[in-house]
Amino acid sequence: MIPRLISRQLAIAAARLMVLLAVLCAPAASRAGPNDFRLSGLVRCQTAAGASNYSCGGRGGVFEKDEAGFDSLMKEVGFAMAPRLLQPAETLGLSGWDLGFFTSFTVINADQPYWKAVDDRAPDSVLSTGTLHARKGLPFGFEIGGHFDVLFSSQLLGLGGEVKWAPLEGFWYLPDFAIRGAVTQVVGNSDIRLTVSEFNGVLSKEIGILGNFTLTPFAAYGMNLVFTGGNLIDPSPSSLQDNPGTEVVFGQRTLSLHKLVGGLRLLVYKFAIYFEGDVALGADNPLYSLSGKIGLEF
Repeated sequence: MIPRLISRQLAIAAARLMVLLAVLCAPAASRAGPNDFRLSGLVRCQTAAGASNYSCGGRGGVFEKDEAGFDSLMKEVGFAMAPRLLQPAETLGLSGWDLGFFTSFTVINADQPYWKAVDDRAPDSVLSTGTLHARKGLPFGFEIGGHFDVLFSSQLLGLGGEVKWAPLEGFWYLPDFAIRGAVTQVVGNSDIRLTVSEFNGVLSKEIGILGNFTLTPFAAYGMNLVFTGGNLIDPSPSSLQDNPGTEVVFGQRTLSLHKLVGGLRLLVYKFAIYFEGDVALGADNPLYSLSGKIGLEF
């Protein structure tokens, strides 16, 4: 009886904390910050004499886009805004709900030329996001969910959904297995178009402890597909000498990252705590993120 009472108090405290965090996240998205960037920094002016710099200024140069730098930049931003797993393979059941808040910290290559070019104020070396997340159980081992993301110190926002199917769950001698797909549409930067999808296979196994707690380790392998491109940009916005029609566009492209995920859920009554680590391969250097989530599962 006492453990259950404590668990209920923890669940109430978690709900209040999620509301507080949602309120705190809202104004963060309305202010420009060091993690906002402009693609004009990735366009050089190649002059007839061979000199190259980041402002044409009407000197008769030819604009040259840093396509490789754009790809590297969008892989890192896409990974930071990509959906996070933060759930086991097992489903919630027909009447089940999962409501939670999580935050993620993604290490980027902030010292690389493409970050220095697009951000005059130097970006944070770690991009942090806050996410409100919900899942709903459905019949036949299916689940659907949705999420709303904020990239802190930035105007970038994400809105997305997910679907999961667990063809194998509930066997005491086998791990649970699920297939999951998710997508995030990113808005808030007029220079870019960005959609990030994720597909993965998930394994997990629930372990009961003293009849009141469960630990569930989970692991996944999958892929992020980053659908991105640029909108029409002025390569030298501070100059009034450029000729009309000199705007440039980074073309639409699809970039991919392979993703390894490992995590742990602690479930006390209806109160859940998650920890997760992600590694993405396919960028210039491996990308890493750590995430933590608090929520209610009922």
